[in-house]
Amino acid sequence: MVGLFAVAFGIRLIYILEHRASPFFNFPIIDSQIYDLMAQRFAAGAGLCDGAFFWPPLYPWALGLFYSAFGRDLLGVRLLQAALGAGSCLLLYGIGRAVFGRTVGVAAALSMALYGTLVYFDGELLVPSLYIFLVLAGLLLLLHADRWHTRAGIALWALSGAILGLAALARPDILLFLPAAAALGLAGAGDPAARRVARAVCFLLAALAVISVATIRNYREAHDLVLISSNGGINFFLGNNPDAESTVATRPGIAWVHLAGEPARAGITAASASSRYFFEKGVAFLREDPRAALRLYAHKLAAFWHSFEIGRDENVYSARHDSILFSLLVWRAGQFGFPFGLVAPLACAGLLVTLTLRDRRRLFLYLFLLTGTASILFFFVTARYRLTIVPILILFAVRYVQWAIERARAGRGGRVVGSAVLVLALVPAMNRGFASADRIYGPEEDRYLGYAFHSQGSRAEAEQAYRRALDRDSTYADVHAELGQLLLEDNRTAEALSHFEAAHRLLPYTAQTRYLLGTGYQAVGRNAEAEAAYRQALEVEPHPEAALRLGILLLESGRVAESEPFLVEARRLLPRDVNAWYRLSESYYRQGKYREAEAALVGALRLAPDDRQIQTNLRDLRRLMQSGAPDPPGPTPQSGSPNP
Repeated sequence: MVGLFAVAFGIRLIYILEHRASPFFNFPIIDSQIYDLMAQRFAAGAGLCDGAFFWPPLYPWALGLFYSAFGRDLLGVRLLQAALGAGSCLLLYGIGRAVFGRTVGVAAALSMALYGTLVYFDGELLVPSLYIFLVLAGLLLLLHADRWHTRAGIALWALSGAILGLAALARPDILLFLPAAAALGLAGAGDPAARRVARAVCFLLAALAVISVATIRNYREAHDLVLISSNGGINFFLGNNPDAESTVATRPGIAWVHLAGEPARAGITAASASSRYFFEKGVAFLREDPRAALRLYAHKLAAFWHSFEIGRDENVYSARHDSILFSLLVWRAGQFGFPFGLVAPLACAGLLVTLTLRDRRRLFLYLFLLTGTASILFFFVTARYRLTIVPILILFAVRYVQWAIERARAGRGGRVVGSAVLVLALVPAMNRGFASADRIYGPEEDRYLGYAFHSQGSRAEAEQAYRRALDRDSTYADVHAELGQLLLEDNRTAEALSHFEAAHRLLPYTAQTRYLLGTGYQAVGRNAEAEAAYRQALEVEPHPEAALRLGILLLESGRVAESEPFLVEARRLLPRDVNAWYRLSESYYRQGKYREAEAALVGALRLAPDDRQIQTNLRDLRRLMQSGAPDPPGPTPQSGSPNP
């Protein structure tokens, strides 16, 4: 056991130390960045987020606890996850030993220790490391609980339910397994009916009790009934619509924000209602076009069993550039992809040759694989989501190899030959049809490099990365937008405007591209066109920055009364933005609305209590009010943005 843990942890440690060369190691992006920001907020005592959870809360909660105890130590987080990954290998050993014996358990644990995609995700600020550990722990307890025909067995069922409920707070797809496992508990032979009912009920109640922590918190914060998180609806729609291949590829950016804002534009604001909106859209597609739905699910099933590691917010293969070890653990040779391209065919053969309905321990694993696969297909396939069932696939792959060796030694090679033919047929079937990872993810990776370099102040490197992305894909609207913002900061206004125009041509229907077009026009002095672009952005949706910039533009051009409603809207949408409050106070002041100006300045001062300019303006305004000055007043004593 100690040796297994040492091997698994050592491999992960070497990878993490090599991976430190990556520009993303200390600069998390997309989901990792969101979890990192949520954890920092939690460590600061502000909770994970306002309102109901959009993302499942367990991982950012755990990350926040780590930050609270040790600070924002990203290397330390990864080392802890490496220990969790090594612990998961031990849990798989326990499952393998319980179901197939010690030899299979040891071999499966070693195979898991060396499985490159698992190693990769143990080094990322993402959910799989924690989730897989909890799932395997819950499964192992369940296997042991089912063998105990006493009250202690019922307690183990409850403990397993609690752990799997905790896993659901990290990734809700395990919810499909819970009733299936409870049903198998009810069907057990050799126990009185009352005991079978008790263990199934205790299992489910324990899971629900843990899950209810999130449900209660969501209701308390948002007065909205959200079981765990509200991102299920949009994720379901991404994988269930006529253009699913395109929507699944949508990454955080302009198109994503526009899609996510669709319920709000329809007047839906509650998190649960927004999620239901997208669920209903996905279900409508499945119901109205069953043939297209069938083709879609056939495509998803093929993608699920394919060796290619489909990225979501990450390109697994890019880690090969930073780690010699990882380049040995994950690779592609032509169409063949290692390791899944080998493990999956062997696992399928293992499932076939070990299939039985008499062994309840195997039945739990069959149910887990079946519900785990279904929960992924209901949404969409990625390497990160598929990884959940990989440890159990490894177990059946190892068992098949053991079975084949035992049969061959016993001189009973007939079935071995037949199963080997199956494996040889599955290997090419599971290893064909995908383009190179570089062609698929190259522009995206360059975009994220540009974003990382830009955020770290490496402006020249950021520009180079963005331009490489556009050389690979000139239709990448987000890159045009982000490069335009970089150029605008460098006062290269004409170049910036050209990229904003390109982004708008590619995504003309979004508020963000219209807003960026407005900033470009304003930067080159074309204020009338800037005003029109800001107004067009606000026609799409309540865009906070467009409202603020339009209000300021009108204010500075002397159209003070016109500026007021836009600045009021900006303050509503940006309640923690000092400039929104401050500029609104200026608009009120210049219209002679002293009381309203005072209230806006007080709001600004609440956000920036040490800002001397706000303090001065508020003091001067109160003196003016006390002196009974005539209306209308002139400009504010100090106009413009506050400078804390």
